[in-house]
Amino acid sequence: MWTVRMVITVFTIYEVGVSDALSTGYLMLGSNVKYAFNDRTHLLSIPLQTENGNTTIYFNRSYTVSYNNYLTRPESIDVDYGRKQLYIYDRYTATLQKLNFNPESSNPNLTLTYLHSGLSRGEVKIALDWISNNLYWTDPTFRTVIVQSLRNDGNYKILVFDNVEKPTGIAVDPIHQYLFWSDVGSLPKIERSTLTGSSRKTIVSQGIAYPIALDVDILSSKLYWVDSYRDSVERSNLDGTDRVMIKRLAHSTFLDIQVFSDVILTTDIDINLGGLVRLFNKDTGVDDKGNTIVRSAKMDFLITCVTLYAPQPTTTDHCASSPCENICVSESTRPVCLCAEGFALNIDGRTCSETTGFLHRALVWATTTTLCAADIRGIHDESEYITSNKTCFSNVGSNINWITVDSHDRKIIFADGSDIFAMTLDGVHTKQRITSATETVTGLAALNIIPLPSTMIWINGRLGSYQIKKAHVNGNDIQTIVSFMDLSEPRDLTVDIASQRLYFIDGNALKSVQLDGTKLTAVDGGVANSILPLKLHSYKNHLLVADAGINIDVVSLTNTGSATYTLNTLASVTDICVVDITEQPKQNGPCNANNGNCEHICIPLGIYRECQCSYGFILDSNKETCSSEPLSDNFMYVSDWTHDKVYQVSLINDAVNALDSSTVDAPTGVLYNSITNRIYWGDTTSNYIQSANVNGAGYSVLIDVGAYRAHPDRLAIDDSTGNIYYTAVNTSQLPASFTGIGIVSPNGHHRKLISEGVSPRAVEIDPSKGFLFWTDFGTTPAVLKRAHTDGTNIVKLYSAMVWPNGIAIDRSASALYVTDGYTNIIYRCGYEANTCVQYFSDPGSHLMDIKLLGNYLYYTAWNKLYITKLHKTNSSDIGKFANNAELGRLDSISLYSSTFLPTNFQSQCSNNNGRGNCSTFCHPTPNNFTCGCPDGEQLLPDRKTCPNGGRQKTAVPVPVGSSVLPGSLPGP
Repeated sequence: MWTVRMVITVFTIYEVGVSDALSTGYLMLGSNVKYAFNDRTHLLSIPLQTENGNTTIYFNRSYTVSYNNYLTRPESIDVDYGRKQLYIYDRYTATLQKLNFNPESSNPNLTLTYLHSGLSRGEVKIALDWISNNLYWTDPTFRTVIVQSLRNDGNYKILVFDNVEKPTGIAVDPIHQYLFWSDVGSLPKIERSTLTGSSRKTIVSQGIAYPIALDVDILSSKLYWVDSYRDSVERSNLDGTDRVMIKRLAHSTFLDIQVFSDVILTTDIDINLGGLVRLFNKDTGVDDKGNTIVRSAKMDFLITCVTLYAPQPTTTDHCASSPCENICVSESTRPVCLCAEGFALNIDGRTCSETTGFLHRALVWATTTTLCAADIRGIHDESEYITSNKTCFSNVGSNINWITVDSHDRKIIFADGSDIFAMTLDGVHTKQRITSATETVTGLAALNIIPLPSTMIWINGRLGSYQIKKAHVNGNDIQTIVSFMDLSEPRDLTVDIASQRLYFIDGNALKSVQLDGTKLTAVDGGVANSILPLKLHSYKNHLLVADAGINIDVVSLTNTGSATYTLNTLASVTDICVVDITEQPKQNGPCNANNGNCEHICIPLGIYRECQCSYGFILDSNKETCSSEPLSDNFMYVSDWTHDKVYQVSLINDAVNALDSSTVDAPTGVLYNSITNRIYWGDTTSNYIQSANVNGAGYSVLIDVGAYRAHPDRLAIDDSTGNIYYTAVNTSQLPASFTGIGIVSPNGHHRKLISEGVSPRAVEIDPSKGFLFWTDFGTTPAVLKRAHTDGTNIVKLYSAMVWPNGIAIDRSASALYVTDGYTNIIYRCGYEANTCVQYFSDPGSHLMDIKLLGNYLYYTAWNKLYITKLHKTNSSDIGKFANNAELGRLDSISLYSSTFLPTNFQSQCSNNNGRGNCSTFCHPTPNNFTCGCPDGEQLLPDRKTCPNGGRQKTAVPVPVGSSVLPGSLPGP
């Protein structure tokens, strides 16, 4: 039973100058407290407040929670302020724990609960998604990034397991839906992904050494980290750009970081002072004049981690209704279901079915007569996963001395005397003889095959002349890795492919060497309590060592202290291995190396391969690369929500061409500008409005809507000025977030035109009349609105809709067509209020966007496999095209035909390159025009000129591979 004791400690108030409005919270610290006769761990809770340029820490109102026995070393902590819970990674017990905790309560209910055991004992860090209620953590020894549902305790999933060597720091941004983690392996880096682990990318890789801890400042959209080898506190944008070193402090050893208001709090292990907490201004790095905020007096406690107990930003929780059986991640518009390890998602996208079950990652060991398997987490929690939960097959042999596994087919292959057998781990555990020898099979473990580079490594020779050699599997290119001068009595060897390092037993010692023969060293930590190590197996950043008939020792390759421990319940072990499909990549096939030289898709055909292209591309004459030739007339651009693509569809023969741009990620609105021959689209991953030439070249970012804590939805162009109007939906509940209508000039100037609504979607403009139209499906009821193009004179036109997803405009008839995705009705409306009437119904279709070309309406619907063509006055004249199974849910559309060129190009703003008599923005109105300025500027007294005079806007970052600056004028 947990015993909790409240200890009141008294400190003095300390103040440091910063700049911020009122912010209040509690500084939470984890520390290992040292007493004369007992070690206890404290959680320190200290009130702090930022107001009028000063941060005040109220030490006189702090208290400490002491745990007598169990919680002995919190290495990482995080807080769910809304649910009043504290989450803890305890290094000593290798567990994740939850503490019901409210420092604001006079009688807190301090109930501690285990969440997960069997983590490694190392630099594990945790981070909470307080929206979806999921806990994330890194495990540097298991080489994984993992998420566990806190709604469905016990359901966890490994999100990252490949191309990662030693993940440590981790941070979650549930508002922008980002997960960040650092890798402090041989190639240090910081990576970013979505909260489901997808869209993974390296954002920082140069000039970085040991980024041990991360934190996100959601308010400023910045990523902060501490690098314990560089003695630094650093910051960048969420995409890794605009990197700044905030602080460098020589001889420090930073362990953790937390951003609060205008300050950074870090923990630091000082060899003279012990554990301490430092405070810096998050922008300037100004500290507290050399003094620390919290210091360990006379080495009496070791502060290890820091977090803030304070209100957290909120947004819609799409997981609130528990739509997922295992794990739910709330993304910006919907829940995404994940399945626990050993399970796969069913076709319904919600429930899960067992695949490999609980032994999907298993430690396998043998005695002379028995084979056993247990959850691999048992190497860190023997009592939970091995002592009472192992699976053993007794009397399957009489002299088992060697085992290996086939993780793909889930088989254990073992030598029993002169025979070699195979046995399945799942279902009926039948034993099958593979082959027989004339003598007892021995020594096979001294040969190690590395499939992908087709290399074999073995121990050669005899006492006094032993060597470790390698060669191609065909016997060629024999090389000596370790010579006889460096060997005494080698017994077994194993290879860690990720680090390209060979580990081997030599006498009573463990040694390692690079596969090229360099950097021969003894393994730090040695082998604990081993009489004579005989068998060796590498797994992730572990070495598993079977000694002479006694136990299995587990050696961690990521830690120096307490790096080795013994699994005491495993006795008389003759060999060991691990079942894990990620450790046995399939052997080189025709597509394994460099994707078979195929640009898109490589299809293996026996020993050969065939290159194919993604939908919308054609295979070039070289049979390897792919291209897409855009149409020049009679086409529609459409965004594919399912496949995250933008397609060009012929209005003549249904041919489909994909926009040949790797920057298309999660497209929303699409827009074709016939004057510049460029395609524009919004994106909910980058939150950019971006553009490219129709062949995909000349990519540029017009505006980063994410800078306004919003993502763009639909787009519309004022043909008389070239200005683009778009609907913006906030991605944050913070005050600075933007919801409404924005406008962007061709050279990247931006203006928030209308700031109102909940979920604005469709937008259209009639520049000849000076009117702007848009819908909002987030209000109750949903609405269709009209305003002047400068955002003034807002009028509600219609409100009897639920999901108004699209608007088509018929300028010649001053009419609008509006789709309702809930009722699946198309309304025909005039420009005035209360003129909407039902024009057409398409039951069950889930109507989306709609546009007009000539006399025909074209609309998309998520439940249709095609695009519908409908006459604008004769609803019986209906057809379909683009009936292609490869297309997914089609969303926004933009049409072009030279036969029906847009009319009414001219307005009172058409001259002066669309600026009329204005310096920057010219807005045509019903009877005149008005001028406008970019955000942050006001018109001068002449009501036409902006202070900067419409000069070129500073460019924003462009993804790698683009040579065109965002905001630049389109190329020819």
